[in-house]
Amino acid sequence: MTASPVPRRTVIAGNWKMNPATQREAVTLATDVADRVQDMSATTVVCPPAVWLIAVAAAVGGRVGVGAQTMAAEERGAFTGETSPLMLRGIADWVIIGHSERRQYNGETDETCRRKVASAVAHGLGPILAIGERLEEREAGATDAVIDRQLRIGIADLGRIAGSGLAIAYEPVWAIGTGNAANGDDAQASAAQIRGILRERDVEGADQVPILYGGSVTMDNAREFFAQPDIDGEPVGGEPSAAPDRRAGAGRWTARCLFQEGAPARRRMTASPVPRRTVIAGNWKMNPATQREAVTLATDVADRVQDMSATTVVCPPAVWLIAVAAAVGGRVGVGAQTMAAEERGAFTGETSPLMLRGIADWVIIGHSERRQYNGETDETCRRKVASAVAHGLGPILAIGERLEEREAGATDAVIDRQLRIGIADLGRIAGSGLAIAYEPVWAIGTGNAANGDDAQASAAQIRGILRERDVEGADQVPILYGGSVTMDNAREFFAQPDIDGALVGGASLDSAGFAAIVACAAELRGE
Repeated sequence: MTASPVPRRTVIAGNWKMNPATQREAVTLATDVADRVQDMSATTVVCPPAVWLIAVAAAVGGRVGVGAQTMAAEERGAFTGETSPLMLRGIADWVIIGHSERRQYNGETDETCRRKVASAVAHGLGPILAIGERLEEREAGATDAVIDRQLRIGIADLGRIAGSGLAIAYEPVWAIGTGNAANGDDAQASAAQIRGILRERDVEGADQVPILYGGSVTMDNAREFFAQPDIDGEPVGGEPSAAPDRRAGAGRWTARCLFQEGAPARRRMTASPVPRRTVIAGNWKMNPATQREAVTLATDVADRVQDMSATTVVCPPAVWLIAVAAAVGGRVGVGAQTMAAEERGAFTGETSPLMLRGIADWVIIGHSERRQYNGETDETCRRKVASAVAHGLGPILAIGERLEEREAGATDAVIDRQLRIGIADLGRIAGSGLAIAYEPVWAIGTGNAANGDDAQASAAQIRGILRERDVEGADQVPILYGGSVTMDNAREFFAQPDIDGALVGGASLDSAGFAAIVACAAELRGE
C-alpha cells in the first residue's frame, strides 16, 4: 500500500466490531457497500472480524479497502488468539490500532500501540491509530493532555510520517456507541490539535494524514463533521460505511478458499461420547504466516492421525479458521484460540460464538497469554465457558500458576480459584463438553516442562474439585497437560491416571512431531 496518492485522502472506515454473525451476512454487507460506493470519490474501508477477513477481501475484489480490527506487533510467536501483520499481507490494506474497546477490554496501552503502528507501516499496512478521552477525563479538562500523550507515544517509532499511510481516528470514548456525538466545533478543535502535533514531527507528512472523527457517527450528523477543515473522514461503528478507492491486494484471494455455508456438514465433535476422551489439541498461537502453510499443516496432521484412537484438535489463528475447517473436512476437530462471551456487539477485534458455529468444535479459554497480554480474568473466563457450552462448543479452560506463585507454594490455591470461578456458571458438568488444560505458566514455551508426578498431583486436584460439583460429570472431563509438551516427554504425562491428553504449543507446528504425540496418547490412553 502506498500512502497518500493525493495530499490528503477522505477516508470512511467501517468498523464492524463483533458483527455480523455469519460469513454470508458479512459477504452480503461488504459487496453491497462496494456496489453502492463505486462511483464516489472517497476511500472506503470495511473492517470485518478476523474470521471473515478472507471472505470479505475475496468478495469486494479491491473495489473498497479492507481493514483488520487489530493485530499484534510481532510477526509470529506465542500470542494465543492474535493476528500477525504477516497474516494480513494480501488480505488487508489497513488495520485499526488502539481502539478504546481494545484498551478497555484487552489491555492495549499507548506503548503497545506505538509498537503496532510501527509494525503496521513496516509491513505495508495503513495504521488507523484511534485516540480519545474517556468521560471522566473530559470532565476533568484533560482532553488535550490525553490526545497529546496517546498521539505522541503512538507515532514515536515512525521515522517519517510522509508516505507512512498513517491515519488518525479521534474517537472520544464517551461518544462511542452512546448516540452522544461530539459537536463539530469540539471535534475540529481536537483534530486541529492532532494536526499541530503531527506538524511538529513532519510538516509535509502532517498534511497528508487523514484525521477521522468517530463516535456515534450517522448519516444524519456526518455533514457537521465533514464541514470541518481538519476532519477528513470517519471510522464508523454502528452502521456500514460508504466510499471507493480501488486497491490492489484483496483481489488476490479467490472464492475457492472459502468455507461454504450450506455445504455438507463436517463431522461434528459431540461432547463426551465415551466416559473420558483422550484429547490432543494443537494451539498454533500466532502461526503460521500464510493460509497455504495453515492448510498444508492441517491436512498433513489429519492424514497422519486418521487411524489413531484419540481426539485430535487443531487450533489455528482466527483468520485461517475457515480455510482449515474446509481443508480437514471433519477428519480432526477444529478449535478457536479465543472467543468473546457475547454473541455480537461493540467488541472490536473479537470473535463471537455465533461466528464459530459450523466452523469450530472447540475453543480455548483463559490461556495464560490471553490473561497476560489481553486482560483475560477469572471472571471473563467464567462467562466465556458458559457461553461456549450454550453455543455447542467444547471449552478448553486453561488454568495454571505463574513461577512466583509456584515458588510461594500457592499452586493449589491458584488452581482452586481459577477452576471454581471458571466453571461457576455451568449447571452440570456431565454432557457439557468441558475440558481442562493444566498449564503451569512457567513451563509454557520455556522448554521446562513439569514432571509427571507434579502434573498428576495438579490433575488429581482438578478432578477432585470437579467431583465436588458433579461426580458423574467429573469422570467425563478430559484433563490435559500443557507446557513444553514434546514427543520426547509426552509418555511421562500420558502414563498418569488423571491426565487424558495435552494442549500442545510449539510442537503442534510440526505435523510429524504432533502426530507422534497423538500416537503416544492413543497407545497409552486410546479411546
